Amino acid sequence: MAITIDNAILHILDNTSDEPLISSEELDIESEICEVFITKHLKRLMTAPNAKDAVFAGDSPALPVVKQYINGEIFFKAASAALCRQLFGIMRANAEIPPGDVLVVHFKNRGERFLAILKLNYKPCYVHRTDSRDGVSDNQILMAASLPFGGGKVEEACLIPFEPMVLRVIEKAYPVDGEETYYFSKLFLKCQPELSQAEAAGIIADVTEQIAGKYLAAEPKKAALLKNILIEQAEEDDSVNLSAAAAEVFGPNSEIRAEYAGLAEEAGLKPDVCVPARMVKAKLGFQRIKSANGVEVRMPVEFSQESDAVEYISNEDGTTSIVIKNLPGIEIY
Repeated sequence: MAITIDNAILHILDNTSDEPLISSEELDIESEICEVFITKHLKRLMTAPNAKDAVFAGDSPALPVVKQYINGEIFFKAASAALCRQLFGIMRANAEIPPGDVLVVHFKNRGERFLAILKLNYKPCYVHRTDSRDGVSDNQILMAASLPFGGGKVEEACLIPFEPMVLRVIEKAYPVDGEETYYFSKLFLKCQPELSQAEAAGIIADVTEQIAGKYLAAEPKKAALLKNILIEQAEEDDSVNLSAAAAEVFGPNSEIRAEYAGLAEEAGLKPDVCVPARMVKAKLGFQRIKSANGVEVRMPVEFSQESDAVEYISNEDGTTSIVIKNLPGIEIY
């Protein structure tokens, strides 16, 4: 990922103050500290699985500022200040939105131009303070606020490609008028995000477990088959089709197929959703079986379907026996 930073600036938005602290100078992008900090967060933003695609609404207050900057009608510092003043107005009216610094960056990646807005919410950390008086040092531990770095991830940000202008948004809900609200997209950017890949994978897993629990509780091989079909779909082209998977397990005319697709649609999932195979496998890659007396068995879905590996025996007393065969290299822990 070849990122070239053209402009970067940092503004301080503390909603306990009357005004934002707007910087009159850009960041020194020649500084190694700045370059490392900015590049690391930009790379995370560009690849974040929890980022949602979105487009600006026609009445977005941020959109005219972005367009003016892209068209060369205003300079970078003026555009960043205008955007941060808009954001600060929302924060000032809603005290539970956390304060933070806002990093605005104009950069290029593989020849494409982007504008990034990253709200760096403060993270509490401990620091020492030393006071020296009359040759005596007084060392004390204090609580301070720091910017996210290292393992700290940015919780609110957007990536704005110049063309096509399909945003990538990361956000977190905070109380607005007493209701948990994704204010970053709804009030500041005024855009309508799609589901993130991580959210889509979670919904796929939830509705699959729901259908399997309802209709396949007594058929573990079929339950594993349903999961395995979805994993294979994702491995083929990074997308899943729940309706097609259900048709393969329950039959093309089954009412269960429609119920499965309906549950996914109600949760906001599109019929053909793009989800990386690794996410689908992480959510559906194992079959869990739990008995009424608390015994649990966990095995890979592809393994649990193989007749020469696992055998399910229905006993006359209504219980079920599971025979697991041909296990290499057993470890007990």
